[in-house]
Amino acid sequence: MGTTPHVPVPDHARDASGVITMGPVLEALVPDVAALRATYFAHLAELIAREPAVHELNRIATAEDTGCRYCRNIRRQDAMDAGVDEDAVERVRADGPEGFDDPRTRAALELGERLRRYPLGAETPGPAPEQVALAAQDAPLADAVVLAVSRAVADGKAIVALGLEPDGMPVRVV
Repeated sequence: MGTTPHVPVPDHARDASGVITMGPVLEALVPDVAALRATYFAHLAELIAREPAVHELNRIATAEDTGCRYCRNIRRQDAMDAGVDEDAVERVRADGPEGFDDPRTRAALELGERLRRYPLGAETPGPAPEQVALAAQDAPLADAVVLAVSRAVADGKAIVALGLEPDGMPVRVV
C-alpha cells in the first residue's frame, strides 16, 4: 500500500498482493453509496460495451496522466483483453490523441484528455468543445467517455481521501 488506510478495510477487500479494492470498502462503510456506485457502473458498462477498445485506451491515458505503475500495468492487460493491440497502447502512451488517425478514437481521447485536465469545466458554461465535436459523430460514445473519465477522476479522489492508493501511485495536488 502507498499509505496507511484512513478507514477500516475488510479482509476481502485486499487481493493477494495487498492492493485494496474500493468497492468492498464502500460497501462496509456506506452501503447506500456503494449501491448507487454499482448502479452507475452497470449503466456505464452498457455504454462502454459498444466501444470497449476506445474505453480502454482512455483508461490507459488516465493511468499515464496519474503516473501510477500499478494502474498502467492493469490497464494494459485490460486493453489487450478488449482487443487493443500493443501498437495502439504504445501510441496512446507516447502521443495521446495525436497518435490516432481514426476520427472517433481521436475525438474520444481528446474529450478524455480535456476531462482529466479540467475536471471542473472550462471558462465558459456548457459542454466542452471536445464533447460537442464527439457528440456530433457519436453521441452515445461521447456520453460514455464523459461518464467513464468522470468516474475515474472521482474514484481517484476517493482512493486518496480514504488512504487506499497502491504503492507507486503518485498523489498530485491540483
